[in-house]
This record gives sequence, structure tokens and C-alpha cells, in this order.
Amino acid sequence: MAENAELDSLLADCNGTSTSDQSGPCSGEDVVTYHGYDYDIVEIGDQCWFAENARYLPEVSPSAEGSEDDGQPHAYVYDYQGNNITEAIATSSYEVFGALYNFPAVAQWTLCPTGWHVGNDENWKELESHLGMSAIELDWYFPNEGYERGQTEEVGAKLKALTWDGINPTGFNALNTGWRWTGVFSFPNTAAFWTSTQIDDQVSWARTLETGQSGIVRQPYYPHFAKSVRCVKD
Repeated sequence: MAENAELDSLLADCNGTSTSDQSGPCSGEDVVTYHGYDYDIVEIGDQCWFAENARYLPEVSPSAEGSEDDGQPHAYVYDYQGNNITEAIATSSYEVFGALYNFPAVAQWTLCPTGWHVGNDENWKELESHLGMSAIELDWYFPNEGYERGQTEEVGAKLKALTWDGINPTGFNALNTGWRWTGVFSFPNTAAFWTSTQIDDQVSWARTLETGQSGIVRQPYYPHFAKSVRCVKD
């Protein structure tokens, strides 16, 4: 009987009907298409993540647009100072790094395809725990611990791309994208990611990686800052 089952499995593989490779969190897929773009995806533990930054761009703003009390969603492309979507998409920054979003865009726009969502604080904690971060470190946040969070376990380095200064066993492939500060593009030696988790009406949780640092910062930010976004499967 066991031999027959093995034969049936081999025949199913040959006929393209096998489901043996569809049991993981990514269901055997390595890309997902959204708004005409094929995003690389990667399994990390029991989660399936985008392996690149979201790039949905219904509109684009220069860095000077979007204030703390604006309340309006804004998308940016690092170093692009205009409002023309076609021009922004044609930049090398958009091609490599995708888009940056303020928190109203995270909250109001559909940045991820159906069956996916912007990673929340708990999703990130699950990711960090899988990469070896101790339970006590998961709730640490800046400025108390800063990059000491996950440093011993090299959680940040495990998420950073080899072309940056990471070791990237996860395939998460974080790049030093930079982000929008108060009216300017800055911090090109960092990658900063919004979570979808609001702490209160003023701030929301985010994660930051930095050149030369092997840890990962958990920090609250005001909504006008613009950061990268990673989607995770529901």
C-alpha cells in the first residue's frame, strides 16, 4: 500500500497535480501579483511576507507636502520632488525601493492584495521571535534599548539584504531605502517600516534597520513620517 501511495504521488507530480508543495504559508507560490506588478514573496517560519517593499502609487507627493496635522494620505518616492506618477515610477529609486507612505496612507489605502495586509506589530514580533529574539526583548522600544533589541541574535542582520550589510538567511531582503522626515528625504543608511498598529491618536509602531547595526528598533512615530511597507499573508 505504501508503495502504491508513493507511486500515486510521483504520478501526480509528473501530471502537475501534486499538492505536496502547497502546504506552506505561501501555498507553494513565490510571487503574488498586485496592480500589475509581481511581488517576490518568502516563507519565514509560519508566515508569508513580501520580499520587497510595497509600490502601490495612486498619487505621489514631493517631500515638502504632508504635515503632521494634514490627515491626508501621501505617497512618496525617495528623492523624487514632484506630483507626476509616470515620472516617479520611471526613477531608479522607485524601481529598487518602491514607495514610501505616511500613516494615513497605511490606514486608508489598500496597499496589499486581497488575502494580505500591512504587517502589524504582532506580525513583526512573531517574525522577530522566529529569528531568535527573546520574549523579553519583543516589547523593548526606542529610546530605552534602541538597537540592543535583537542585537545578540542578529535579527536585523538576518532581515537585511546581502547587497546592504546583512546576512539575509530569511530572504526578507531589506534595503537601505531611507524615509521621509519632516518635509525632507533623509536617513539613506536606514530602512524603516510602518506597522499597521496605532498606539493612540498620535503615534503608531514602526521598525528601523540601520547600516552597521545588527539589531532592530521598535519605535513609535508620528503619522506624517513616510516609511516603507511590507505585506504579510492573512
